Amino acid sequence: MNRRKFIIGASTVATGSAAAVGTGAFSSASADRSVSVEVADDASAYLAIESDSQYADESGDALELDFGALVEDEDGNELGSNVGENSTIVFGSGAADRNVFTVQNQGTKNVELTPGQQVKYFDSGGNEVGEESDDIELLINIVIGSAAATPKLEPGDTAGYFVQVSTGDSPPSQLETAFEINANKV
Repeated sequence: MNRRKFIIGASTVATGSAAAVGTGAFSSASADRSVSVEVADDASAYLAIESDSQYADESGDALELDFGALVEDEDGNELGSNVGENSTIVFGSGAADRNVFTVQNQGTKNVELTPGQQVKYFDSGGNEVGEESDDIELLINIVIGSAAATPKLEPGDTAGYFVQVSTGDSPPSQLETAFEINANKV
């Protein structure tokens, strides 16, 4: 037998056998495993979220921001409450000692916080609208006070946030919304 014909014949048999028997790959599998999860409040979680101001309340399980609450100075004197019409107010500044709230990496891996800035727009009825809408009466902008648009945090590192609230002629009198902070391993 000629060597070339033998190699071609052997290759054809091997390929046909693999097609008939299979390669060992599979398209799906299922396996039951146990999982243990314990839920912690924001301050104790792997990604801790803690209040740095009178506007951030961590008395519950999750941090809540309230820009309508009565605020006081260091001596307990009442200052004011609520955001006025046709105004823009920045709460905090992003400086280390002037954040509304802080996020801390309490995990064991480096993470990147995203998004670095979140903006939501609302009409006078409190309905969320797009940034191109002609009906915007309230804007809430939550921003990481870091020079990096998406800061990377090593274990133990923190990033502070400040908040901008802008209103038009007829903002909603009260509004509740949610923002999301993501930490992704880098």
